[in-house]
Amino acid sequence: MCREAENEKRKSEGKRREAALQGVYREFDIDGDGHVGLEEMLILGQTRRKLGQKQGEWTREMNRSLMDRIGPDANDDLPETNFVRYFNGSLPSEAAEFDKNIEQFLECARALRKKKLEKRR
Repeated sequence: MCREAENEKRKSEGKRREAALQGVYREFDIDGDGHVGLEEMLILGQTRRKLGQKQGEWTREMNRSLMDRIGPDANDDLPETNFVRYFNGSLPSEAAEFDKNIEQFLECARALRKKKLEKRR
């Protein structure tokens, strides 16, 4: 019985993580076309540094390397499933640390959206 409860807990946490990452993917789709592409990832990586979430410079080469690890499609966009699978495997397994990373990703996307809206005005 204890093993079943542990399996259910693990399954539930896995679904929670996937749902959080799907939400991040949709927020990362800055132009709203349903895809996260090379330029969006570049801008997001650079914004994470501007917000102080990461140190150093996010370069086009670093961005290309990340895109290749995640697995772009034929149009050089990241399919949501690849994005979720990659970050589910690369972000911390501990729930609080995972959630901290998710919040940083969302903060980054919100900052970019706000900037984009301000440009439209």
